[in-house]
Formats: sequence, structure tokens, C-alpha cells
Amino acid sequence: MLARFPFQSRLDHYAAQVRDAYNHFGISSKNRIAVPFAAEWLLDNVYIVQRAIAQIRHDMPKTYYRQLATLGGDDDGEPRVLGVARQIVEGAGCLLDLDRITVHVQEFQHETPLTMGELWALPTMLRLTVVEKLCEAVGRLAATEPQNEVGPVSDPVAEMGPQEAVVANAILSLRMLENQDWKVFFESASQVDEVLRTDPVGFYSSMDFDTRDRYRKAVEGLAVATGLEETEVARAAVRLAEEARQLASASPRAHHIGFYLVDGGRTDLEENLDYRPLGAWLRRRRHCCSISLFLGAIGLLTLSLGGILIAYAAYGDAGWICLVATGMLALVPAAVMAGDLVNALVTHFVAPRRLPKMDFSEGIPADCRTMVVVPSMLTDRVEIEVLLRRLEQHHMGNADPHLSFALLTDFPDAPHEKMPDDEDLLTQAEAGVRDLNQRYGSPSSRPFYLFHRRRQWNKAEGCWMGWERKRGKLAEFDRLLRGKETTFEVQVGDLDVVPKIRYVITLDADTAPPRDSAHALIGTLAHPLNRA
Repeated sequence: MLARFPFQSRLDHYAAQVRDAYNHFGISSKNRIAVPFAAEWLLDNVYIVQRAIAQIRHDMPKTYYRQLATLGGDDDGEPRVLGVARQIVEGAGCLLDLDRITVHVQEFQHETPLTMGELWALPTMLRLTVVEKLCEAVGRLAATEPQNEVGPVSDPVAEMGPQEAVVANAILSLRMLENQDWKVFFESASQVDEVLRTDPVGFYSSMDFDTRDRYRKAVEGLAVATGLEETEVARAAVRLAEEARQLASASPRAHHIGFYLVDGGRTDLEENLDYRPLGAWLRRRRHCCSISLFLGAIGLLTLSLGGILIAYAAYGDAGWICLVATGMLALVPAAVMAGDLVNALVTHFVAPRRLPKMDFSEGIPADCRTMVVVPSMLTDRVEIEVLLRRLEQHHMGNADPHLSFALLTDFPDAPHEKMPDDEDLLTQAEAGVRDLNQRYGSPSSRPFYLFHRRRQWNKAEGCWMGWERKRGKLAEFDRLLRGKETTFEVQVGDLDVVPKIRYVITLDADTAPPRDSAHALIGTLAHPLNRA
């Protein structure tokens, strides 16, 4: 029976056993002493075993281990999930595969549901059990090995004995456990995930993994705090979302389970679970008053620093005029110092709140059609070539049938509405966009656009220019999307798509977004908790 936290001493023991066996068999092989076939497996794959032991150390810290449910509810007993892992490994003869693991876990959960923490711990417990079996087998083989039999190293054709089969199977299993995507296994085995997938509006299943995991951790935290089953907490969130969907007066946000797990409806869920913690109230007050707290801390610290300087001046018998001057001169540097200090403290102590996202990695839906726009100016032929090349790069890094790319352009400020080079520059830009559509487009999709504005007289500036420059281009493009009149006198591209655009991503002319970043941004915009 394992002690309540055996990992460090037990893993040290396993690591020493593996090292000793490796050295022992290595010397025997070097001296041409016959060694078991399993020794060849260990000598060739010892790094896999060592890596598995290191992975166990990393994945099972002391606090996590002590949170796991034990057999019989005994605080000093063996973790329940370790017992499950032993059943799986022993039933498979140390040769594991994911299907066998999944079936066994599902059968076990028919009687006793595992918590999410136990499901995440299962791969570590499987590694531990496999390493344990391997060390037992290697120890027996080393103890029974002839010490002076000289001959061929080992015969690969020879039939393996039971202990040799355990070593071979254990190494194959450790390799399988290392290469497996456990996120897929977890979601297929988690009963909480199964409940949350009944989200009344169906968004849960379409979110990215990190967002789904954030929801599940919210369920786990509430279950620990209330003493309820995790599935009971998940069903409460689903029930509240379903009740809100039946009410015509409820906000559409309230129809989604995330509203109750990580957003404004968290209070409703806690009250539904009869949970009213003081810490949760303080947390909500902090979020509601975060700006006031931030600015208040800067103001208080500024006054404190300024007050210290004024007090120092007063200590030196300075007159009231000198004190006022000291306070005024100290105000700006004190405010700068206070702002830097508060920002540093906030960055260090307050964790960022990550926005939930939909998973659009496989493609942007038609109802989330988006256009990436680059506000720029047609100044000369070289600049136009650079703009066209950058637009092409944007498409190559974020290609999608429902993602378009557009240049929003003006001519430079001028003393006249039209200048001699205008026509040639505009012709070059139009031809470039058409060429891009010819090369990358298809009969159903032409992803590139050009929207060019005419100059207007600006009395204050005393020149002809694009209205409000960059800000004006974006404002007018918004009007264009809504079917209103604009000064975009040249429009190149499939204009039937323009009224269907739902989101707009704006890039500076010199900005190069990371590959597939548009899909992540759009997935964030489309999440029901982020919608305006």
C-alpha cells in the first residue's frame, strides 16, 4: 500500500532501479555475457523510461495528489484513480492502447463517476503503474541472470519469458502514453463535458478547447466549494440557461451556460447552489469597481509621495509659497512614479482574464464573414507594389473562403482635387487587385478588394484631402457596409459580398499578423459572451 504522498521517494527508488539495471546489463553485454532479451529493450529504450519518470514528477505535485479521492475515503489511503490504473495495466498485461483504457474507464464510471481531476491524473497513474511493473520485472531478471555464461549477447528469435514480455510491453506502453493526445481522451470520458454539451444554444461544442476547459474548471471549483458532485453543478448551469431561453425578457447572453459559469450570471448559479461566499462577493466587487480601485490607488499614492516632499520642505522651515511650489513641482513626478508602481503591482498580482473563443480553426462560418482592411495612401508606384504584396501575404497566412482582404485608399493631400499622377496610380492599384483575384480567386470567391475615396476640400487645412484621413476611411467603410452613401468612388471586387460582412479587422500598412491569427480573432468576436 502506498503512503499518502509516495511520489518523490518512490520515483527516486524506481529511477535508481532503472539506472542500476541499465548499468548491470550494459556491463554484461560489453563482457559478452548472455543477457535476457528484455535487457536489449531496456538498453535501447532506457531514455523512454527516464522520461516517463520525469513526466510523473512534473505532472503530479503534492497538492494535486492530495486532492484526489481515495479508496474507502481514508485520508491516508491509495488514490482511487491509481487503483483504476492498476486494473487497466494488469488486465492488459502491461500492453496498453487507448481503446482499452477508454472502455475500462467508461465501464468503471457506470458505477462510480471519476472527477475531472482524476481523469487528468489517469495518464500519470498509468505511467506510474507501468514503470512499477517494469522495475519489478527488470529486478527479477537481473537477480536470475547467469553471471559467467559467455556466449552470444542474446538471441532475438528466442521466445520471451513472462518477465521479458512485461519489459517489452511496458516500454511500448510508455511510448504510447507519451504520444497520446489526452485532451481527446478526457473529453470523451468526462461526464461533466457530456452534461455541458447540452448547452441550450449549442455553443459549447463549437468553442475552442481552452474555453471549454475554463468552463469545466469553473464547474470543478464550485463543486469543491459546495461539496456537490461536479455533474450536479454542470446540470444547474444548463438548467438556468434553459430557463432563461424560455423567457422572452432574458438577454441572449443568458441562454448560454458560460453566462453562469464565467460571466455575469455567476451570482445566479451560486445562489441556485445555495453558495454565498464572502470571497466571491469581494471578487465581484473588485471587477465592478476595478477602474475606481486602479485610479484611486494611483491618486492615493501620488498624494502620499507629494505629501512626503511637502513635509520634508516644511521640516526645513520653508514658507507657504515654497510649500505650494514644492507640491506643484512634485505632482507630475509623483503621479508618474505612482502610476508605474501601481501598474507593476497589478501586472504581478492580478491574473489576466482571457476572453472565451469559438473554434474556427477548421474554417470561418458564413454568418461570420469578415474583411481585413488596410487603410493606406496611394503615394507612388513603389508604395502601391508594397501594399499589394502585403495584402497577398495577409491572404496566404490567413486564407479562408469567408475571409476577404481590402485596401482602403486615399490620395495624398493636394492643392487641387485631381493631380496629374492620380489616374496612373489608381490604375496600377486596380490592376494589382484584379491580378490578385485572378491568381488566388475562384468562381465562387474573389478575396481581394480596393475601395478608393475621392478628395474633398478641407477649409481648415486649406487643401484637398480624404475626409478625416484614416479615421474617416474606417468610418466611411462602416457606412458602406450598411448600404449608405460614401465617397468611395472606386470599388473593385465582388461587391455582392460586401453587405454580408459581419466583422472587420483593421491592420496598419506595416503590420504582419501571425499565421491563422484572423481565425482566433474572429472566434473571439463571435463568442456569445463577447458580442456587443
